[in-house]
Amino acid sequence: MDQGQDAFDRGDFQSAIDTWSRIFLIDAHHPEAEMRIEQARRRREEIDRQVEHLFYDAHDAFDAGRVDEARSLCQDVLRMQPQHLEAHDLLTRIETPAAPPPPPAAPAADEDDLFRDDFVPAAISSSGSLAAVPGEAAPPVRERTGAVATPVSSRLPKIPALVLMGAAAALIVVVGGVFVLRSTVFSGGASAVTEALAESERLVKEDRLQDAARVLQSIQAQADGEQAKEISRRLLDYQRRLRAKAAQAKAVDLGPIRQAVAEGHRLKALQLIAESLVQAPGDLGLEAIRGEIVAWASALPDLLRTVQKGDWEGAQRAAAAIREQHPGDAAAQRAWQAATYNRAVALARAYRVAEANGVITQLANETTDADIERLRDMTKTYLTRPADPRYDIFVRNIELRPVE
Repeated sequence: MDQGQDAFDRGDFQSAIDTWSRIFLIDAHHPEAEMRIEQARRRREEIDRQVEHLFYDAHDAFDAGRVDEARSLCQDVLRMQPQHLEAHDLLTRIETPAAPPPPPAAPAADEDDLFRDDFVPAAISSSGSLAAVPGEAAPPVRERTGAVATPVSSRLPKIPALVLMGAAAALIVVVGGVFVLRSTVFSGGASAVTEALAESERLVKEDRLQDAARVLQSIQAQADGEQAKEISRRLLDYQRRLRAKAAQAKAVDLGPIRQAVAEGHRLKALQLIAESLVQAPGDLGLEAIRGEIVAWASALPDLLRTVQKGDWEGAQRAAAAIREQHPGDAAAQRAWQAATYNRAVALARAYRVAEANGVITQLANETTDADIERLRDMTKTYLTRPADPRYDIFVRNIELRPVE
């Protein structure tokens, strides 16, 4: 339980789930493990939704040419999910500058002399003597040390060129055979991927985006290189278009959000708005209600962000600002009390006993209940003694309070 809680506190929710799941090997019906696993799953799903929203914003910014904004959003995604492959790929595309055009090729020297053979004279008479060329000086003779001069008549004209041409032809035949054999062996997977890409294009033209995505997903494991990148790009595009169609087809139900605002649960309403904007980005009704909530208390978005991150010190500051702005509001008072309590618990779990005792004492001076008293007494007891297993078990089993 402690190992899973450590992973949960670090934000590694999947590791926490895996660790707590091992408890079922000992106790198949452990209610505490089930409750914590469900809590970790909810937090992981919340992070996944936030990451997905940020990544698609980054992709839209990149497509629109807003490179700095796309880079910042990608970095936010990787801070929340370091193993997000698509964000790594997009950030690599952002950081890689466009290659300059290649310089024009220099004209090849002596293009007319491609098959010149330095060892064969330009013209040989039938008697074996060199034909004289009037008006042209003989080229300078390069000195070769240790070479034995041979008569011109002993040379074999055209033999080196013919041999080279024959060897080149043989090499072409061998290489061609290798490529034919390779294409015969490996053409199965490549042709299947090519057919899947063509099939997906046909389905998209028929406005069957879901079927096109299924076709590409079925062949994704067989693709590599450029084909794999093309499949990933198309899947991303199809998913975005499907979400856009779903948002247009289904109007956002504003009833639960307005009800939460009417009951004073503005933080819950703000969270519902954030989740709905993922499905219907730019919805005017959602944006209008969000503007009303932020106008009521500008620190509410900060409170929601810090609560989702588990930053209880920041949550306490944001809740205190809201309470100062609306001193008589019961919801603001409850949010501050819950954030303060959770901060004291987090400090106690980090063995910062003196700070935890100070925070919980501040809360106890305004309101008290059995849990607050127990935490205050425990931290007060361990101000002068080292932590032990009893302390660890106590602080690890304290439930955090919901901030609403």
